[in-house]
Amino acid sequence: MPTALYFGSFNPLHIGHMAIANYAIEFCGADEAVFIATPQSPFKESDKSLLANYGERIQSLRASVAKSGLKITVSDIESGMNPPYYTINTLKRISSLHPEKEFVIMMGADNIASFSRWHRYEEILENYGIWVYPRLGYNMQASIHELICAAAGVHDQYGNVPFMKTEGSHMVTYSAKGIKGISIIDAPVIEVSSTMIRNAEAEGKNMSAFKYV
Repeated sequence: MPTALYFGSFNPLHIGHMAIANYAIEFCGADEAVFIATPQSPFKESDKSLLANYGERIQSLRASVAKSGLKITVSDIESGMNPPYYTINTLKRISSLHPEKEFVIMMGADNIASFSRWHRYEEILENYGIWVYPRLGYNMQASIHELICAAAGVHDQYGNVPFMKTEGSHMVTYSAKGIKGISIIDAPVIEVSSTMIRNAEAEGKNMSAFKYV
């Protein structure tokens, strides 16, 4: 069974993070989930001043996750790496440290829609499965089709790209030449984000019910 890697700033950790990670374990066949806390997302340089101290985030994450009793752990593997913290570099490092494990990446539909902008995204697609959970306002099937076309070098929306569709009890997986597998998981839609929590708290609102502490 694979280990599901969930990348993010977790600034702060919220109920959505925990629910999606637990869903991957209980319904999708993940052996465990690992929160990969990044010191700084390459796509969010402008948010750098809003990030809590990395050491404090890791400490808070570990304390909260430990109390959950779920098969979720926290990794600070990027603390020993040099920026920018590209996902492919982290994946290669964690795979070299744990060659006996199979890793899949968990991400929301918003991220898969822009995945072709990720550094060396083709290499990620070739070597790692991706599990995509739904977000409001995003057509996951269309995003995956566009991504498969881009990875295959086909830019015509009507390009005939051969792919395989496999349906499971809680996910549908699309695979093709050079793509290990992109799976849509039927997790519930949970529209909570760390940004929403921070913005609301800045306005003086009590958001404690949305955090996972």
